Amino acid sequence: GKIETGTDIPESTVTPSTDTIYVEDLYGLTKLGEDELMDTDANLAAMVANSFAIALANAEEKAFVIGDGHTYSEPKGICTDAVYTADAGNGKGAGYDGTYGSNWSIDDTVALEDMLQCEYDLGTQYLNGAVWLMNRKTELAARVLRAEVASGFYGNFLWQPSLMVGQPASFDGFPIYNNNNMAYPADTTAAVNVIFGNLKNAYLILDRSGMSLQRLDELYAEAGLVGFKVHKRVGGGMIRYAALHLIHNDT
Repeated sequence: GKIETGTDIPESTVTPSTDTIYVEDLYGLTKLGEDELMDTDANLAAMVANSFAIALANAEEKAFVIGDGHTYSEPKGICTDAVYTADAGNGKGAGYDGTYGSNWSIDDTVALEDMLQCEYDLGTQYLNGAVWLMNRKTELAARVLRAEVASGFYGNFLWQPSLMVGQPASFDGFPIYNNNNMAYPADTTAAVNVIFGNLKNAYLILDRSGMSLQRLDELYAEAGLVGFKVHKRVGGGMIRYAALHLIHNDT
């Protein structure tokens, strides 16, 4: 049933943001000989389309994590957007904003305490669906971390392998996903090493109508070639910074 309270419904005040997420153009072009297209038993056009699809997916994956933004005609990646601001004078490197992240306690070294601190610094409202994102080399260092249960005695590994095919491994109960475009502690590059949080709540991907493949029969006909041009419009950017927490290597 419904209880009548006799009061007005509280109204939320929406404050529009001035931020903009641009949709960028992603192009690719290759040319094949007319003879090869006619004489090869394999469907070369289909193979070209498949190769373009793989290349576009790799380019998107990289841009969504470390892309430099609209100035460079690419999406603004999580590692770029989530930690850098116009304020470069805060003593943490070129524009590093430590509001939603921290550095490794020991430079270039994955530490159990830092991983757990990153996990528990995330707001509880974002824990449902939260995941880890890191380079595989960072994950390798995290695999050997164990909690010390007594002086000189260590318990189980916090990294746990998946028991189901196709499912990711986990650290302290949260899935781990890899992106090898990210920096890792041992390479001493000042950048984000670990991301923890709800990526779906934090980052918005704008994908327009998928990939289009155009066959150019006339443009290169004089040279006996057929062109294949691929085009996709895609963009991305942070929309909810608090949904992620980070570990940064500030060496």
